[in-house]
Amino acid sequence: MAFDKFIDWLAPWMGLPVALMAAVWFLAYSSLKEAGGHDGDRARMMTLATRLHRPYKATLEAVLRWLERILMPDTVTNTPMPDKGWFDRLIWRMEPLAQDEAAALALRDKPWSWPVLNFALRVALAYPIVISGHQWMLSGSATGLGGFELFPEGVGWLWRVALIGLIDIGFLAGILASAFPDGAWKSRLKGLQVGALVLALAFSVVSAVALILAGALVFAVGGPLALALLLAGPLVLAVAGPLAFAGALAVAGAVAGAVALGVRKGHGTVSYLLYLSWIFGVGLVAAYFGRDTGPLMWSIALVLLPSINALFDWLSYGFTIWLLQMGRRKRGVWPFLAGIADIAMAALIFAALATALVVTFQQINIWRGEVLIDVREILDDPGAHLWVVAMVASTLLPTMVHLGLAAFSVITWVPVGVWQGLVARLNSDRSAVLTHLSAASLATILTGLYALPVVGFGAVAVLLWRHSAWVLDGYLWWLREVLMWMGGPGTGLWS
Repeated sequence: MAFDKFIDWLAPWMGLPVALMAAVWFLAYSSLKEAGGHDGDRARMMTLATRLHRPYKATLEAVLRWLERILMPDTVTNTPMPDKGWFDRLIWRMEPLAQDEAAALALRDKPWSWPVLNFALRVALAYPIVISGHQWMLSGSATGLGGFELFPEGVGWLWRVALIGLIDIGFLAGILASAFPDGAWKSRLKGLQVGALVLALAFSVVSAVALILAGALVFAVGGPLALALLLAGPLVLAVAGPLAFAGALAVAGAVAGAVALGVRKGHGTVSYLLYLSWIFGVGLVAAYFGRDTGPLMWSIALVLLPSINALFDWLSYGFTIWLLQMGRRKRGVWPFLAGIADIAMAALIFAALATALVVTFQQINIWRGEVLIDVREILDDPGAHLWVVAMVASTLLPTMVHLGLAAFSVITWVPVGVWQGLVARLNSDRSAVLTHLSAASLATILTGLYALPVVGFGAVAVLLWRHSAWVLDGYLWWLREVLMWMGGPGTGLWS
């Protein structure tokens, strides 16, 4: 019944895309037929036909090279231990470095490698802060989790725009710098990144909003040490108070050193997974024992959320990289099918991540015997917690890039030989019939190839626009079922 209503709504508009495609086809057919009478035009089209697959291949290779540069770690060979300075040498021991160039190059073919997990962990920590910061910038209202304010109300719009704008510039400059090889451009972009973060620090101090800068710095610096140091603060405040901060720093340094040692021994993925488990474990300890609500919610926002999110982001990123690599090897229709498969897997990972968060937060409520995080409220009104929803949706980010490449790949469905053969028959001096047939065939192939992804993705977009509530309601129904199955405070089943 609902599908019939959708068809009834869509019917009056069906003539527009059909007329548009017919106009495009006729324009292509007329141009190709006319070009068949000129030797120079035929020669140029033959050259184009031999290169028709190159733009997609070049774009795919550029994306994969960019990923390799971002994820390629430094090596012990290229970054030896400093000769002087005990502090510099100590920091060096905590930096994750590949054993040598061969070990670093081998990581390029591993979609679920430790550099991917390191990147996912950095994104997972910075992403919720940046998302909530943008919500705060636009609304000016206090933004937080469970009654704890990440960003306060009452900060002027100029300060908000300046802070978030500088952080965005720093992020963008850092990402672009990763995509460039060593040289002038990389150096300039790194300088822009540092300058933006320094200015953001100054604005943060003046406006008393420094939390977003902490996430930005961790993303820029990276590494287990930076993450461990940032996580030590809220954990200590939530459980033991500020006097234990020195001990927490020592533990953080020891853990970072253990991760770095594991990476250099060739066990990087295992080391990072253990590190992620450690973050998750100490986050649960803080949630169980903590009594000061402010630092406790801070530790949940900066420890538990990122540790869970990072694991599922890593799975999602790795799956996208694996599919991109498969598309590069197999060509043809496979890149498009890989993009569709990525959508399906991203939807499953999204559901699994949301389920893991509901289970973790509700289990904390059960352990404490009180509603610390009102999961029911979030599920009943997700629009009031947009940054939490957006954080969960981080698993979908690589899928969006992959979809664009998948749509671009349709030109490779037709072999180069077919393009060349049809162009070679565009010669009205030899055969007017073959010229008409070749022009019509080329116009039909070109229109069909690019109409298919446009119509397909357009139909999906229209369906989601008009019926996205079904998708959201499906997720929310499942999460409510999980919540009711667990019981506990806030579900109405607690006794």
